[in-house]
Amino acid sequence: SGAQLASLARAWDPAVRFVFASGYSPVSESHDLVVEPGTRFLQKPFAPETLLEAVRSVLDDTSSVAR
Repeated sequence: SGAQLASLARAWDPAVRFVFASGYSPVSESHDLVVEPGTRFLQKPFAPETLLEAVRSVLDDTSSVAR
């Protein structure tokens, strides 16, 4: 899963940055999505501009461990 990949990547480099996107349609929201505080998460569907804004925000984040 994306969360497992993020965990492994953060073990290798705690400063690695992510933008998560849902893999489920709004109809199947019954799945439990666990997102760490401070993590950028986009619910599908989203506009290309929304993705660009999220990526720019994550890249511009200057905190010591950006997510």
